[in-house]
Amino acid sequence: MEHKKNNNEVAGDDLRGFEEFIEGESDTSFLNRNIKKDKPIEHTTFINYDSSRLEKIRDLCTDKIPLAKKYEQGIKLLEIQDYETQLLKKKLVEIFNKPESAYRKSLREVFDSYFQPPKN
Repeated sequence: MEHKKNNNEVAGDDLRGFEEFIEGESDTSFLNRNIKKDKPIEHTTFINYDSSRLEKIRDLCTDKIPLAKKYEQGIKLLEIQDYETQLLKKKLVEIFNKPESAYRKSLREVFDSYFQPPKN
């Protein structure tokens, strides 16, 4: 229960600057273009809260990434993918290489029409 409360507090902290930014933006209308002097402060507050949110995300990633580096799966997955690609290429060549395949028939028509001596 404490963990959920803590997450809500963190989410509230992260959203505080954004809420202030939105509230400040909703006060101005499209037609009223008076510039308020407190706008830069609101933007700065939002940027500060956003930077702290990003720092928390960075801290989370730095905790989790060493585990991913220690037990990396990328190389093994790439090897499996290369093997599957080779199998698919081999199957495609077998299909295209059959004498009755549409590919061979099309090539035959092109070469016969181009290289055949003219008929008199």
